[in-house]
Amino acid sequence: MSNAGARVIMACRSLRRAEEAKCRLLGAGGRLEVRLLDLSSLASVRSFAEGIQKDRIKVHVLINNAAVMWCPYTETADGYELQVATNYLGHFLLTNLLLPQMKHAQAIRIVNVSSVGHVATIPEVDAAYRQLMARGPAVDTAYRQLMARGPALVR
Repeated sequence: MSNAGARVIMACRSLRRAEEAKCRLLGAGGRLEVRLLDLSSLASVRSFAEGIQKDRIKVHVLINNAAVMWCPYTETADGYELQVATNYLGHFLLTNLLLPQMKHAQAIRIVNVSSVGHVATIPEVDAAYRQLMARGPAVDTAYRQLMARGPALVR
């Protein structure tokens, strides 16, 4: 996209690693800009979106392409499980906050990239998942509580 003349913003949680990637990619030419974004942090998502709005950047294509998987159970500063925060809530909030920057265009694209990792099973992970599901209503209740908090993220 950059080589085709598009302005590309690489939103990354590690500026050092992003700058290294930028240097490798710019060897082929193009325009790349690096900005800080940690999708596991709702404050970081809001800050990134505010920067895009403040700089009056018109967004034509948004590619949500960040994920974490099979990490130890960790809660974010916002109280969400890390994988849910990074893989879903961060993308949801970012997309909603950037919608005003997309309304100018007749044709916009929002692409949510996923993984095929869910089809791979590891016996230990599969067994743990089955144990979790065997708990029944408690799992369903926790999921419903999480989903009920979703609309509050955009406020």
